[in-house]
Amino acid sequence: MKVLIYLAGATIGPSVGIHLEEAIKQIKQGNEVFILHCDNSIGGCMENPYWNPLYCKLCTAFQKKDVRTYLPDDVEQHFMKEYVRQLDDSNIPRFQYNDAKELRNLTFHGVDIGLGAMSTYISLTRNLNPKIDDKSRPYFDALLREEVVTALVFERLQEQHHFDLVVFQNGRGAQFKSLLNICQKRGIDYLCTEFKVNAAGKGFICNFFNETPHGIDANNKEYAKCWEDATCSKEEREKIARSFFENRRHAIYAGDKIYAKDQKQGLLPEDWNDEVENIVIFNSSEDEFAAVSKEFDDAAFFPSQMDGIKAIVEHYIHDKSKHFTLRVHPNLMKIPYKYHQDLYKLKYPNLTVIRADSAVSTYSLMDKADKIIVFGSTAGIEAVYWGKPVICLAAAYYLPMDIVHTPKTLDDLWGYIEAKELPCKYNDQVLKYGFYVMSDNHVSPRYVDIDVKTMNFLGRKIKCYSFQKWLGSNKLYVLLMRGFARLFLNKTPAKFKALPNKEL
Repeated sequence: MKVLIYLAGATIGPSVGIHLEEAIKQIKQGNEVFILHCDNSIGGCMENPYWNPLYCKLCTAFQKKDVRTYLPDDVEQHFMKEYVRQLDDSNIPRFQYNDAKELRNLTFHGVDIGLGAMSTYISLTRNLNPKIDDKSRPYFDALLREEVVTALVFERLQEQHHFDLVVFQNGRGAQFKSLLNICQKRGIDYLCTEFKVNAAGKGFICNFFNETPHGIDANNKEYAKCWEDATCSKEEREKIARSFFENRRHAIYAGDKIYAKDQKQGLLPEDWNDEVENIVIFNSSEDEFAAVSKEFDDAAFFPSQMDGIKAIVEHYIHDKSKHFTLRVHPNLMKIPYKYHQDLYKLKYPNLTVIRADSAVSTYSLMDKADKIIVFGSTAGIEAVYWGKPVICLAAAYYLPMDIVHTPKTLDDLWGYIEAKELPCKYNDQVLKYGFYVMSDNHVSPRYVDIDVKTMNFLGRKIKCYSFQKWLGSNKLYVLLMRGFARLFLNKTPAKFKALPNKEL
């Protein structure tokens, strides 16, 4: 079997280590491994957002060093520039688009290049609706060209080598969307690599065969497998799983940012009234899942969270028996864009808006709520765990667990909101989610150490991954890479001095 492994945009993160681990596994299975490196011939990446070719060269040098360190000398190493120079520029089209919606819908050879470009851009800026003008267009054109070039190179390589398996990181952004979609279109087996950290801070590999790390069903398979493969007793598994929900409530680390650490337990908004039916809305960081995939787009009940909130509140504007409280997600605290700031402009007599930076307790709201509405946030599964009926209006990894009410029509939604005794749909699938986050029952690398290493430097904590070394030192490595990134990425000869940040 012939295996293509694409090493791209991975010097600061653990991706190179994960791909080297996979390369060693494939070689030990008797398969032929072909390494393809990205380089400055295609442009930039998430780690090099300003497209500085010097950073590309430094990144490539470390990738070559790591391949020489871990893989046999006879493994083929190739670079994108070898194939990019063979392309005919006339085959690289220029695309017409006037706004973000038109950009998102662009395709090339079956590749969702618009979605890939927007995914990269939103991840870097958190701007959901960039203004497309003469200043911003060159940046988006560059992302689109990167995807087109990658598609053309991969198509040519596949025709020449007939790879049986293609390995690449994540599959979401502009660097990887071409490989993902072409594999899917042509029926080529692929492995999407992913790195995760459990609640104890230990890194593990979570690769997805013919799936992506953001696939809803794919993640539920992982939750189930982790639970079923565990060697500890059912009682111990349940104890570990429950610790996820307990930790989140008490502002103890549980695999994610501690959003409740600056909140005051027991604190409710001043206008809270126990005499009415209180329906609490927990929005989410809308940017986190924007431009992820068609699966996420299709699962959204409303075009945007703002549309949903307004539609619900306006529908019940004359119903004095109900009051809605919107708890703005703390992860939006510093976001300057409309999808966050316009929430505070909502002025309705039946709506209270709790700011992202408010000390009002998320869990006190959860406890006091009669019903809860979410847009896919973790608050949904947490509320179910604590016995609350939850209505979910967007994609969420817990949807297949059948623990939340998911309306198909507006009449369904109004029916759930108006139900006198809307049941909590708790079942034990909830525990599998908590166990997955808290457990150490995950795949650990055998050949390449990707554990997170945390060091102190001038009173600050810096981190890298154990395999990442310069002159034998992790600290020298991280100081070099992060120092370069901080000081020089958007300086000459970078292609871009800043990312476009204007909003339509």
